[in-house]
Order: sequence, then structure tokens, then C-alpha cells
Amino acid sequence: MDNLVEETPAKPPSLFSFAGFRNLWIGQLISQFGDVLHGLVFLWMILDVTKDPRQMGIVGAFEALPAIVFAVHAGVWADRHDRKAILIWTDWFAAVLVIGFAFLVLWIKVPSLPVVCLFAFALKSMTAFAAPARGAAIPNLVPSERLLQANALNATLQNVMPLIGNALSAMVLQVIFSLSRTLTYFVTFVFNGLTFIVS
Repeated sequence: MDNLVEETPAKPPSLFSFAGFRNLWIGQLISQFGDVLHGLVFLWMILDVTKDPRQMGIVGAFEALPAIVFAVHAGVWADRHDRKAILIWTDWFAAVLVIGFAFLVLWIKVPSLPVVCLFAFALKSMTAFAAPARGAAIPNLVPSERLLQANALNATLQNVMPLIGNALSAMVLQVIFSLSRTLTYFVTFVFNGLTFIVS
């Protein structure tokens, strides 16, 4: 009787071997770090310049509003339109918005509360439209049998990056704050704008 040699099943390729998924994941990694850094500094700036925690709460409410207002519409939009285009345009718009706000802060030091609320609402509106487009794009970037793994890796990034980002942000901000508070706000917002462009 001939000896049967069992073949070792081929190891499936890494998810990062799929260029589209790799680019999306790395782009998210870069952008989320910028978002975490921005989020910490933005709310701190409101408290720092106004000395009024209520205004920080008002701005926080405007940041949360787009998720409520656009949740359903953004998902439908992602289903009906080119998801890659949505991601590109929301990133570009967010980059222009954040860098423009950075120069506004450098110029007038203390933007009015309505201006800050409008900025917060507009920026989070971009996130509200980008998030469903990003999630809906994943099935087109990996084989169907790897979709569960790809979604899990994507969810891991979403949950872990804020923890890592907060720790790194604290160290970075300590250095910049020691130089100048105004410079800290400007550098942070410009950096976040650049992460949108890179992603």
C-alpha cells in the first residue's frame, strides 16, 4: 500500500497583502491618531480660553449632533455612491476645515462660541459620512471568506487606537505646551489636517 503524504494546507495570505485593504487600514491608523490628538486639544482649548465648562459641554453637544442627524442618510449615501470618492472628498474637506481653523486660532486667538460650534459640527459631519463608507468598502477589498477577519481587524483599530493615541498625545502635547499654548493649538490642528491629506 502506497504511503499517503498529507499536504499541509497553504497558509492564507495576510490581509495586508490586499493593497486596497492595506491602504485603507494604514490611512485610518494615521487619521485616527490625528483625530485623538485633535480631540484632546480642541476641548482643552475651549476650557482654556473661556474658563467655562458649560461652553465645553455645548461644543461637545455640537460634535455629537452629526452622528444623530446624518446617521441614516450617510449609510444610504454610502450605498448609492462611490465609497472611495466619499472617503477622499470627506478627508479633503476635513483637511481644509481643520487647517483653516488652525490659522483662525493663530490669527484671532479666541474664536467665538458660534464659530467653534459650527466648526465642530462641520468636522464631525465629515466623520459621519466617512464612517459608513469606510465600513461598506471593506467587502470590496478582501475575498468574502476573509471578510470576518478584515472587519475584526478594522474594529480592533477603532477600539485600540484611542488608547494608544491618548498616551502618545499626552507626551507630544506636554512638549509643545511647554513652548507656547497658541502654538500648541496651531500645530495640533495643522497636524490633524495633514493626517487627513495623508490618509
